[in-house]
Amino acid sequence: MDKLIPVLEMFLSIQGEGYWSGMPAWFIRLAGCNLNCDFCDTPTKNNPGKMMSINDILAEVGISKIYHVVITGGEPTIHKAKLAELVFALQCFGKFVAIETNGTSNIWFNPDWITVSPKPHSNVVQLCGNELKVLFLNREYVDGMHHLAEGFEHLYVQPVERDGVFLNIPDIMDFVKENPKWRVSVQLHKILVVR
Repeated sequence: MDKLIPVLEMFLSIQGEGYWSGMPAWFIRLAGCNLNCDFCDTPTKNNPGKMMSINDILAEVGISKIYHVVITGGEPTIHKAKLAELVFALQCFGKFVAIETNGTSNIWFNPDWITVSPKPHSNVVQLCGNELKVLFLNREYVDGMHHLAEGFEHLYVQPVERDGVFLNIPDIMDFVKENPKWRVSVQLHKILVVR
């Protein structure tokens, strides 16, 4: 029997952040999260999503000529074996599958790309991946993330956006000038006003 997974939404857009910024991609946003961040741009606590089978997801995403797929949330890794099955099924359709996670669970299967975006006061256990993306809440917070950097090839700081305004830009510029391995990632989709 095909396992069901709770999906908040699936849509085609561009990757707006990090290494793949500007790349056309399918987004599969899964419901549920193990954290409750006050700055979350996708609060899922009161939205259980729609239960979908992997076959239903493949019927839409699998046949598309867009090969880049981003599975995000919420926190996708809370779905464990179901997530692993979804990733494998998409890869069987020739898709490049990226997981965006807060890093509080280990990813034991093999997506094509792992982006870890740690959240304050959370215990990061996923200590390696392709991309580390840290919200620039303040300088002390970002400085506290340096110990994670060794396990990642690409390092990004991202300004917090509130009501269309990106915060802490002078501090971010100072940080990347002092730490040239890090790059600035802005939310391109918000600038372009696309989903």
